[in-house]
Amino acid sequence: MNLNIEFNTKTNKCFANKILGETNYYIGLTKVCARCKNTIVGYPAISRKDNKTEICSNCGTLEALEKVIEYKKEGEKMEILKSVTEKLRTKYKDTSIITVFDNFIMLQYLVIRNGTKEIYKTLYIKEFEGKLKITVYPDRIERVIDVSELDDIILTIHKQSNPKEHTQEEIQQIKEKYTKGTKVELVKMYDLINPVLEGTKGIVDFVDDIGTVHINWETGSSLGLVVGVDEFKILGE
Repeated sequence: MNLNIEFNTKTNKCFANKILGETNYYIGLTKVCARCKNTIVGYPAISRKDNKTEICSNCGTLEALEKVIEYKKEGEKMEILKSVTEKLRTKYKDTSIITVFDNFIMLQYLVIRNGTKEIYKTLYIKEFEGKLKITVYPDRIERVIDVSELDDIILTIHKQSNPKEHTQEEIQQIKEKYTKGTKVELVKMYDLINPVLEGTKGIVDFVDDIGTVHINWETGSSLGLVVGVDEFKILGE
């Protein structure tokens, strides 16, 4: 058996090379893994985090596996965004400008006013833990949704982009139809922030001077309904 003992003046660590085949073992000063804090047995591995920190071989293996999982997740993210991009370009190419970046999609929803196309809302769409994180500008509204809910978001924006300004005669008709105490059931509310759930029941409180029907919902919400945008029905009809 050959035993070669040296003293490293740079690291101030005493070690020995014990030649057993091609296996080397550290002895002398104890090295501690920077990740798990356990004693390093044998040669240390170098952390992938900074390419210089010494860690044990087990943690080195874990970091390698984490990198593989990270690459896999990045691939899954790109697949989700690729699928969403194809869907958007198929369904909304005539009403939106769709721009794809490395890790997000920008959808600019257009409206026509006075014969000119204008940007009404801009959506930034990112992958987030298998779902989509949507940020709507200029409102700065953020929501995390399932991929299947994206159409609802865009439909809501479409509905809101075409509000109907009721005439005084129409507003009077709305007030006569939805009198205080009328019971209604929500079919669909087109609201980006916190819509009342479908099927929720409520009682009419009043109709304001622009025709919005204010409801006391059974959930405690008091969000109003916009006739011609939101969908609801009078109970008992």
